[in-house]
Parts: sequence; structure tokens; C-alpha cells
Amino acid sequence: MLNRPITHLKSSERSPRTSDAAWNVDQNPTIRLTLLFAIFAAFFSTVAGRLVYLQTARAEAFQLEENQHRVLFEAIPTRNGRILASDGRVLAYDVEQFQILAHYRWLEDPPNPNWLRKAALSRLGTHERYDADLVAHAKQQVLSSRNELWRSLAELTDTPESVLAKNRHAIQTRIERMVASVEKNRVQRRRLQEESAHQNLDENAPWWKRTWELLATTVTTSPDRGSVDPLILPEQSRYYELIDSVPLEIAARIKQHPEQFPGLQIKLTTHRFYPEQTLASHVVGSRTVLREDEGHPHDGMHSGEEVSQAPGISTVGRSGVERSYDYELAGVVGKQRLVVNSQGEIIQTEVLRAPRSGKDLNLTLSIDLQQTAERILDEAISKVPSNPNHGVAPGGAIVALDVHSGAVVAAATAPRFDVNMMVNSDSQAWQELNNDPRRPFFPRATHMTLPPGSIFKTLTSVALLESGKIQTDQTVHCRGYLDHPHSHRCYIFRHYGIGHHDVGLHDAICQSCNVYFFSMAREIGPEGIVDWAQRFGFDQPTGIDLPGEQGGHLPRPTGNESAHGSSDSGHRHREPWYPGDTLGLAIGQSRLTVTPMQIARMMAAVANDGWLVTPHVVREVISPESSNPFERSFRFTDRSTGSSDLTTNQFTPRRIPGLSTGTLREVRRGLEMVVGHSKGTGHRYVHRKDIPIAGKTGTAEVGGGKPDHAWFAGYVPANDPKYAFVVVLEHAGSGGRMAGPVAKELIQGMVECNLLHPENEGIAGSRNDSDRAFAASDAGRSR
Repeated sequence: MLNRPITHLKSSERSPRTSDAAWNVDQNPTIRLTLLFAIFAAFFSTVAGRLVYLQTARAEAFQLEENQHRVLFEAIPTRNGRILASDGRVLAYDVEQFQILAHYRWLEDPPNPNWLRKAALSRLGTHERYDADLVAHAKQQVLSSRNELWRSLAELTDTPESVLAKNRHAIQTRIERMVASVEKNRVQRRRLQEESAHQNLDENAPWWKRTWELLATTVTTSPDRGSVDPLILPEQSRYYELIDSVPLEIAARIKQHPEQFPGLQIKLTTHRFYPEQTLASHVVGSRTVLREDEGHPHDGMHSGEEVSQAPGISTVGRSGVERSYDYELAGVVGKQRLVVNSQGEIIQTEVLRAPRSGKDLNLTLSIDLQQTAERILDEAISKVPSNPNHGVAPGGAIVALDVHSGAVVAAATAPRFDVNMMVNSDSQAWQELNNDPRRPFFPRATHMTLPPGSIFKTLTSVALLESGKIQTDQTVHCRGYLDHPHSHRCYIFRHYGIGHHDVGLHDAICQSCNVYFFSMAREIGPEGIVDWAQRFGFDQPTGIDLPGEQGGHLPRPTGNESAHGSSDSGHRHREPWYPGDTLGLAIGQSRLTVTPMQIARMMAAVANDGWLVTPHVVREVISPESSNPFERSFRFTDRSTGSSDLTTNQFTPRRIPGLSTGTLREVRRGLEMVVGHSKGTGHRYVHRKDIPIAGKTGTAEVGGGKPDHAWFAGYVPANDPKYAFVVVLEHAGSGGRMAGPVAKELIQGMVECNLLHPENEGIAGSRNDSDRAFAASDAGRSR
């Protein structure tokens, strides 16, 4: 009972007091409780006082020292491999640009008060921050630093301060417009929430229901603090491009002296550049930045590393060798760790993974010959009348390749486009080209499928001789048409009303006699022609190292199954077959379509004794010297280390099964007569006295009242073949008259590029051989 401050016990009933009873807490519980209260009061007063101190005197210090550092990860741009021509000239490379970026708070004018105060306080010590005069002086220092920053930057970059001010104002206007839009939406949303809360309270409802709704709204809705926090967007804490491109020296100066250039950041960017513009644009292709909505095709595939490419920084090949060799060309982006303060300013960087440059490609193209081919092709199609309303838009292609290796030395297409337009995203220019009926984006050398016309008689001649039913001296009388004057006629009958008289195989090739091939195709049937066409690789892509190559179309009679056809031949839709289809197939018509690249490969196989080459445009892949893009900046010296010869590994020619050298020898004789003999369809337009040329003209009928396609294909020199070539002009008319002169100029270009060397000795003999062969044919017919 003595533990109570007031007790009902009488004094006499209490224990006797001692001499110090006044301070005896057992006898006087009031003292004891007072002491306990004083102890607790002192403790809580100390805690409360400390809290008040921290919330008032030290508030600024804690605001600066709270978790204001953030860690970000950023991709480091890499450098993609270059594309080089056979002579080392650069066709594509990455241009490095150093951009100067400024933090938004540093360029904002007038400066944000909160940012200015924090920037000033960051310059002061802990105790100095409580001195108002020192804080005001620090603010002036920050403002002076801003002014000095823009002055120094203008002087360093030789940019007028007015231009810098204009750029800063444009950035600030854009961000302020964003802030105003978000603020407007926030106010509207707040007003709608208030209106919705008011509508939810039904004043006619019972008191208990209204109380419950009010309680539910109070619990589930954030309290109204009477004021709205100031709006801060992430865009207000970022860096923005102030100057697009500066030299490396200026970028290094800014990066090495951050104290002189606060609030600035140097950003390395690269963009693809094609110095030759339209030259070989369909072969080189284009490379553009990886979009946000697409994944990189080679993520995680580089040397087993877990590497992912970065949208907006990484690039991907879209066409040409840029696409087919994207894995080799594409560099691997690096990765760096950034430490930023609460304002978004970078205070520390650390490279976690250095970028790795891509490999270079060395092409087989001869740039000089490519330029010649494109020039003469442009001149040729400029002479072809255009009628887009009737589907007649001039275009064409030229292909030249090594008959032994398949290396493409020229692959010209007309019309073309400037590849830089694809990189620079010129939407207006792109739209104009995309709407061009001539289809400048269309890679005709590998994608265009047309009826070959009489060019295909070269293949038919092989099929005739290999059938064992036809001999070279076996003749057919040509009266200009096969059965009726209105169908299955020769070109000279359609235009001049005459025939070729008695012709053998050599004469038929030389003069392009349709009647001969009609008659012989009837005798051997279509199966042999289809079989040999498949052996020569028709109806399937050639395997060239360019994306999206087409295989054309080889019609097949019902039931035709060839062991030498394409792998999916057994699954193809069988077409109805009529007697006229056999005749049309023999002269390269019917439903047969081929690409220029297939024809060039066919001529190469005839010239090289029956080896089917794989056309290719890349000679070797060269490893980079360094993974650091700064170290490789604009150094275009030849390199011999780290290369791999693709020719011996991937493009080895294969023997055409069952093809005899005797058959090819007879076919080559006929092709030589086409150009070498005075009666040959190509003699007038292609023949040269200093270089023997073998080839075949082709005039492919289109139908529908449209002009014919003009072809000329062959190889050179005829007595020692080195290069096969093909020229095709859409809707140009006669193959000999229109495509022949282009082929002759192409050969002249080969001479000028030192790819061919005229040898006058023996040339006359080659021509005499052709004349003697033709004379022998005439003698045989006269007998």
C-alpha cells in the first residue's frame, strides 16, 4: 500500500521513520514516482529535442546527403566492320561522331531555384550551409560557372554563343511543353477524382451508409495535403544534344577537364557512310540502327558471351552483304556503369565491357569495272522507251564473274539508289524512289526472273547432244516456221519473211534458228531439257552470298522426276503440259524464268569444261586490329592478318554430273560463231578483232503487246575463257541490237581495267576457225 502516493493508513500504522525518513523512498512513494517521471521526461525530452534539431537546423544537410546517388548502365557504341573493294577502296565504313550533351538543369534559363540551391549547397561544407551569406555567394558562383561554361564552349568549338543559346532555348521549350502537358493532365485527373468522390456520397442515403462510404473513401484514398508537389519529369534530369559533331581533340579536352565544363557530357556515336553512294548499292546493301521493337539476330552469339545489342545504338544489316555478312560485320556494343546524383548529373563512370569492333569484308568486285558496267547500263536503258501505264519501265542488269572460281567482278543494276539515303532516313527521297515504277530498290542481278529467250538454246544444245539422238552434223530445213506461218517462227521470218534453210547445231546456235530447236526438242522430248536444266542449277538459287536470291521457274511435264533437280522438286505443283510447252522451253520461252546470275553461271560452266561455280561477292573476312573504336578511327590501311579465304572453304565448284567435254566443245564452237562469224547474230554488234568472244543473243518475248527483253551472254576470251558475263535489258527489243553493244563495251571495260589483255596473234585464227566451221556447214547442206 506504500507504493501509492496517497494511502488510507493512519500514521500510527506506518513503519517508524528512520533519521533520513525525509528521503526514504520506501516510506515516501511520492518521491519515488517523481524521480521515475523525471527520468522518463528527461529521456523523451532529449529524443524530442534531437528530432526538432534534425528537422530544422539539419534539414538541408539531410536533404543533400540522403540517397541521392543512382547507378545506371549504358551501352557503349561499337564500330562495325568496313566493306572494301578488291583494290582496297572503301565502300562502307562507320563514321565516328562526338556529340556534346548538356544537362537540362545547366541549360535551363532561368535556373530552377531548387536545383540552384542544391548546386550551391554542394559547394559548401556542413557548417557553412547554415550561413545565408555563404549560400548566396555560392549561388552566384554557380551562375557565374554557367555563364563561363557557355563562353568557354563557344570559344572551344568555334560556335557563336547566340547559336548555343538558340539550341538551349529549343531544348528548354520542348521540355517545358512536355511539363505543361503533363501538369494539365494531372490537374484534370485531380479534379475528376474530386468530382467522383463527391458523386459517390449519396446525401439521401441513411446516415450509417454515408458514414461507411466516407470511411471507405478516407481509407482507400491518399490524404489531401492541401498542396500539390511540384512536377518533376525524368526528362528534366537528362542530358541533351547541344552540338552534333565535334573533332576528337575537342571531345578529349572536355572529357579531360570536367571542372571547366560542368554539366557537359561527351557521347560517342557512329553512323554508316557509303562514300561511293550509288555504286554497287544492291551488292553492298545498307545498315541502319536497330529499332526498339526488333531484336538483334545475333544476340548472345559472339564467342559464347552473353551479349545483347542495344536498340538505338546497335545496327543491323538490311540488304546486300551488309545483311548476309551481318554476323561478321556487326561489332559488339560495350557496357558501362554510371553513377549519377539526384539531379541526373554523372559523377562517376566505369567500363564493365569494352566494345568490340566488327570484321572487315574484302569484296571480289573490281570498282573500275563496276563503274563502267553501271555507266554503260544507264546509257542503255535511257534509250529504252518507258510506258509505266502498260507495265513497261526500263531496267537492266550486268553480271561478270570468274569462270573458274565464281568470283563476281561486276554486278550492275539499273536504276539504283544512294545507300546513304537509307541511313539518313530521308523519308521524302525514299518515298519518291519507292514509287518509281522502275523499282530502283529491286536487285535485278539476283532477284529478277525473266524468260531467257534464245540464251537458253545453249542449255538446250547440251541436252540435245547428251541425249545421244542428235548429231552435230544432223540438219533441219528451216523455212522460217515449224508447221504454220503464224506460229513457232524464227525471228528473221517474223521480221523479214525468210528462213535459215538447212542448219546443223553450230548453224542453229550461230543464227539462233528457232525451227531447228523446235524440231529437235520434239524428237528428244521435254524431259531431257528439264533434266539438264536442273543439273545446271536452274530452278534454284545459285547460292551467291547475297540475301533473298530467287531461283526462277523451270516448268516440268507431269511425271518428270529428276535425280539432279532441286531438293524440293518432288513436292512441286505439277503443271499441265502441252506440246507447245516443249517447243517454248527449247528456245527459253513457255513458263521458264531465270535470273541474270543463273545465266552467267551457265556460261561459266560451258566455258570451264562443266564445273558449276557458286557465284560470290566476298573474297575474305578480315579481323579487326583493335576492339577500341578510338584506336581505329579513320585508318584505312590494308591489312593481311586475321583473314580467312572464303573461296576455298565455301565456294568450291562442283562437277556437273554426266556432262562430257565433247558436248561442251561442240556447244562452244557454236557460241564462238555467234560473234566470230559474219552471219552470227552477235557479230555486227559484239565482234572485236583483238579479243575472241563467245556468246549468245536472246530476244525473249513477253506478250501482252509489250516489247521483248534483250539478252546477251557469253564468256571471254573464247580461246582461253576467264570471265563469263550477261547483259539483260528489260523491254529493250532485240538482244543482238540492244544488249550486244553493251556487252562489247563491257569487254572494252575489262581491257581498260587490265582484266583482259588483247592478243592479236591467234585471234585471226580463231575467227578463221569460225568461218571454216560455218563454211563446212554450208558445204554439207549443199551436198
